[in-house]
Amino acid sequence: MLWSAAQRVTAALLLKAGKPRAEVARAIGVTRSALNGRLQRDIGLRRAIPTSPNSKPDEPVIPPLHVRAQPQPDRIVVFREPPKREMLPEPPRPPTEGKMLYLPLAVLGRHQCRFAVREDHTVTGYWLFCGLDTEGGTYCPYHARVVGPFGRL
Repeated sequence: MLWSAAQRVTAALLLKAGKPRAEVARAIGVTRSALNGRLQRDIGLRRAIPTSPNSKPDEPVIPPLHVRAQPQPDRIVVFREPPKREMLPEPPRPPTEGKMLYLPLAVLGRHQCRFAVREDHTVTGYWLFCGLDTEGGTYCPYHARVVGPFGRL
């Protein structure tokens, strides 16, 4: 919404006078939210808002050096020991009992590992699978640990 020059001047005068934003918004015919949004974007209107009753709007409100809080030298700082990290589980080791069979999917039996281990463009489907015994699951014990709990079908 575009504001007229009269609305901007009226808003600035009412804000300088210390009127609440709801009253200023009613006086210029907009909502309080519209006024707040305009104050966020319009630097000229933002400067019209007094920051405190004793300060002038154009002056920056910075306390003098002698009023600023000084660091306290007698303050004791206690550093806590960081929490100990739990060790990650040992990574799975490759199967040692049997070597992977590298079988295409069409040849895999009902209880053979279906973990894709190698790409081969000479076979249908382009992938070779592990093929070890699954002990009733989808993957052999090694690949079941590699995939994790979300990979079991």
